[in-house]
Amino acid sequence: MSVLQTSGGPSMRRLAVALHERGLAAPAVLLIEMLKPWRFVASQFLLLSEPLWGLAQRPAVRRYAAWMDDPCQVEALLDALERPNVGPVKTE
Repeated sequence: MSVLQTSGGPSMRRLAVALHERGLAAPAVLLIEMLKPWRFVASQFLLLSEPLWGLAQRPAVRRYAAWMDDPCQVEALLDALERPNVGPVKTE
């Protein structure tokens, strides 16, 4: 079972599928790989900018900031993006 399926996985899996559907998987992989050393700074910036996102988006901002702090989550998303067939997402 992958990390995408165990901890907060469905939203990350949906993100991988959405990027594949839009043809943005390759640019996303490139961007994530380039910014790996800066992921902590990026997560802190997200938390700092949280008041600007509005009340409806705050839980998502916190979730993505926490996701960026976890190197296993980043690697799992990269693995999902690098696979040619991500497959359908099951919604609960």
